[in-house]
Amino acid sequence: IMRLPGDAARARELAAQAQGGRPRSQVDQVAEEIEQLREVEHVVSGLDIYPTCAALCGVPIPPGVQGVDHSAAALGLDSPKQTEVLIQWLGQALYGFGDYQYRAIRTARYTYSASDVPEHRVLFDNQDDPFQKNNLHGSPLAAGLQKQLHEQLCRAILRSGEALPAFVQ
Repeated sequence: IMRLPGDAARARELAAQAQGGRPRSQVDQVAEEIEQLREVEHVVSGLDIYPTCAALCGVPIPPGVQGVDHSAAALGLDSPKQTEVLIQWLGQALYGFGDYQYRAIRTARYTYSASDVPEHRVLFDNQDDPFQKNNLHGSPLAAGLQKQLHEQLCRAILRSGEALPAFVQ
């Protein structure tokens, strides 16, 4: 789910920061559009924030920027929905928290993670278990689903240009 700012003052500040020589009327228009934003049911990644905000502010998205522009959806226009997002954690955190590797896939319904640390291998049904309290990873009842999501994760990793890490294979 993508949640974007609805606060009018913050929207105007964001638009003004991105003005970059555009006429004030265009900045006001962007701010008014941002003020109307509320909630969009799309699967998004943190990488999608920059291209989406840039597009909302009329700032060109440089070639090579990762992420997907969801500005059309945020403005209530028809737009294609991603069916999944890949989450890649390389295992080196600034403060020693989360120093384990994992790759995960998030769909509209499921979160599946493969990790080099067994207790961080997860499969959650985000519809039936929105607070992710019931890990289905390794459950015989979810074996078929786990296999399907694992294959989907492997395809997403390969599409990203990364070789499959040993803990995913």
